[in-house]
Amino acid sequence: AGGGLGHLAVQIASRGIGLRVIGIDHGSKEKLVTDSGAEAFIDHTKGNAEEEVKKLTGGMGAHAVIVLTAANGAYAR
Repeated sequence: AGGGLGHLAVQIASRGIGLRVIGIDHGSKEKLVTDSGAEAFIDHTKGNAEEEVKKLTGGMGAHAVIVLTAANGAYAR
């Protein structure tokens, strides 16, 4: 959520379309992601991001996900 395309996607989703955004990235990107409009931020290096999303959404999970990374592991699920 805090990369070159990610922070733009956060801005478009939150400010342009009015969606509620949960940004997931390395902890060093938290300020950029929240300043871009994310309602919540999850540091994927600390704990289980999937469980954190469930907590933030009352167990419902995300309605949609955009993956913008070159890390192959992000596409494994």
